[in-house]
Amino acid sequence: MRRRVLFGAIASLLAAAVGLFWFSPVFDVRSVRIFGTHYVTQLQVLSAANITIGEPIARVDVNAAALRVSLIPQVASVDVRRGFPHAIVIEIHERVAIAASANPNGSWWLVDKTGAMFQQVTTRPASLTAVEGYTQQFRGVGARIAAGFPQWLRDRVAVVQVRAPEDVQLQLRSGKLVSWGGEERAARKAQVLLALLHVRARFFDVSAPDAPATRK
Repeated sequence: MRRRVLFGAIASLLAAAVGLFWFSPVFDVRSVRIFGTHYVTQLQVLSAANITIGEPIARVDVNAAALRVSLIPQVASVDVRRGFPHAIVIEIHERVAIAASANPNGSWWLVDKTGAMFQQVTTRPASLTAVEGYTQQFRGVGARIAAGFPQWLRDRVAVVQVRAPEDVQLQLRSGKLVSWGGEERAARKAQVLLALLHVRARFFDVSAPDAPATRK
């Protein structure tokens, strides 16, 4: 008899705790805290997250909110968590621009290491090399190659043209062309190219850096 009474009391306490946690305003959402924004505005994040102020915090679907926020083009990843007792915390990790891609209208898209074009700007930042590629994969290859250039080469490259992951060509500001190949052995290719640029030629092939070639 005493066991039944004890079990009943425990069950009642658990039910009360669950009710307090899931339905009571004691643990409701009173604020949404957002961290890590630069390109994205906090209003954009709030709108995408669609968190209801006043909703019991335990009933907020943080995974669904994270998925909605991740669809913002500038967002690379996001963490949404409960900050008991009354806050939802959203931590944004934005994409990092390592190249830029020209728009037909004269503006530019910032490009991250995956090749995603995530932010439109009126002028290309001086620190970012221009990249051309038909697909996100191609742009990603070009962006990663451009980001790895030593400063002397970055200053000379007008655009990185990617026709295939292993077929990358550099158009130099001087009008000369460089067959770069793929992403591998980038440091060696830059070293060989620096030596070759003293040769009177219009075309330089460092795609196989141990067997470079030039053409007038």
